[in-house]
Amino acid sequence: METEAEQVEYVQAQRAANLQAPLDLVQWQHFLKSPSWLETGTTVTAFKSEKVIGSVAVYRDREEIKQFSKRVGVMDNVFVDKDWRKRGVASYLVYQGLLYLKENGMEMARIGVRANNKEALGLYMRMGYFAIRESKVYTMEI
Repeated sequence: METEAEQVEYVQAQRAANLQAPLDLVQWQHFLKSPSWLETGTTVTAFKSEKVIGSVAVYRDREEIKQFSKRVGVMDNVFVDKDWRKRGVASYLVYQGLLYLKENGMEMARIGVRANNKEALGLYMRMGYFAIRESKVYTMEI
């Protein structure tokens, strides 16, 4: 994820797969410069013929350490191309992300998911995640 070309490809794949929370390049590049990302961040990405078909961003959450008194890793921005869903790609990416977090000293893993994303909720629960809090986010166009 070092070159702008790689970043553009990632953002385009994410936008194509996840229309509810699309990234833009500036937003993604800003995130890639954050202290949490620079410390431990990486992506676990699946490719088919050099095309990104899915990915998950993983990094350390410095703020949640204060709340839980443990090293907390985050899995964020999980997506799989529509044509590759229901084939185990998401499970594999999340599993590899968990391994990466554990290998980098994390004791807990946090993942955010929209309440209406039933498929993702089911996957994460089958993998051992449980809810610690539920929240609502409000927005409006201005």
